[in-house]
Amino acid sequence: MDSSDTEFQDLFAPPELPLRLLSPDEVERFAQERVIHATNVLSPQWVQFIADAVDANTQASGLQSMKSNAWHSDADMHRVIMNCPVAHLAQQLLNVLTPPPDPTPSGNLKPVRFFYDQMFVKHPDQQDEAGDADAQGALGNTPWHHDITFWPVEGEQIVSIWIALDRTNLDNGGLEFVPGSSGFGNQYQAIGVGDRGRVAFSSDTLAPLPTITSATTGETNGELSAISFDMEPGDVLIFDAKILHGAPPNRTPHPRRGIALRYLGSDVALNNDKYGERTSMAPFDCYDESLSNGDLVTGHVYPQILPDKIRAEVDTRLEAAIVPSREKFGRWLERKAASDAAPEG
Repeated sequence: MDSSDTEFQDLFAPPELPLRLLSPDEVERFAQERVIHATNVLSPQWVQFIADAVDANTQASGLQSMKSNAWHSDADMHRVIMNCPVAHLAQQLLNVLTPPPDPTPSGNLKPVRFFYDQMFVKHPDQQDEAGDADAQGALGNTPWHHDITFWPVEGEQIVSIWIALDRTNLDNGGLEFVPGSSGFGNQYQAIGVGDRGRVAFSSDTLAPLPTITSATTGETNGELSAISFDMEPGDVLIFDAKILHGAPPNRTPHPRRGIALRYLGSDVALNNDKYGERTSMAPFDCYDESLSNGDLVTGHVYPQILPDKIRAEVDTRLEAAIVPSREKFGRWLERKAASDAAPEG
């Protein structure tokens, strides 16, 4: 694989098929638990291609190296999001999340759009000896969270596919999940991570996190308990936007790399006011000036991947990198500053 101009024509073709599709038992387990571990999904060639793109877009040191929306400007990541075989698995599970009255097609004709890519590299944790920890655990962890509380969207048809690029387990920062938490009445305040530790998202409506028995926080007598999965390169975790998940620090000598690809069905709409004006979320609604609250998430910023690509959407990205609207991003910065400064209550 390469990303030369002569190879761009395959951006218009359907994504390749994975090594295997999900079994009926896996689909049913996802319907019940909203998280599954699927083994042996991607070929070694695909794993290497994605790993090279992650290495080129992330730092080589720090607590954690993360990058989102790399496909907006990186040609290799554009190849990944348009052609990665896991889109077919997303289509299988978005069918599960589609209510019966939905008028859009189902099965292999189910429309699937891409939301965004997110790279995660956990570097060997050097913080424990210095005692760098807080109520959320060691600073090299990924605190417990629901993805939906970071995102200025609402809807049921959202799945994340987390691809292991290295052998992954709890020792090097493998993900943990709270089974059943997609159905909790409460959603909890978002606490993100960056290269230097915690990134708090202000909120006056989201509840504080409960205690969770897990490697993520190190708690042993929590209100809730976690499960985890040992993964090989090319395995994937697939989960919905509401399930609570986190990850412990990497306590091995080697980096642990992964990437999440997020896919949308037909009911997802923009809404950056869903938790009130004093709740901060990621500025993922700032890239298309034509969309506003209440609009379905469509267009070239969120391109259709299945059942067919839309030529105009692919062409728009090939013509130029995607950049945030200056006006929209300015409004987001003002709102974030105001919400961060407001007293909680």
